[in-house]
Amino acid sequence: MANYILKKCPFCGGAGEMIHGGNRSGDFSYVRCTKCMVEGPTVRKDFSYSSDEVAAEKWNTRTSRSEERFSRNA
Repeated sequence: MANYILKKCPFCGGAGEMIHGGNRSGDFSYVRCTKCMVEGPTVRKDFSYSSDEVAAEKWNTRTSRSEERFSRNA
């Protein structure tokens, strides 16, 4: 069960989706917009934190200008 809420995309206002992957370096997560496909920062899984929660936190970080833009269009 997800312990995070994803904000709308800061560029187009589309919905964000959590993406999971893995390779020899380990597992990772990031958030991608379902509309314009822009991706947030990739977060590697660590024993001390959930990569999903950190990826969501980074995706949800906004400048005041982008917050203002989408609060008007909501």
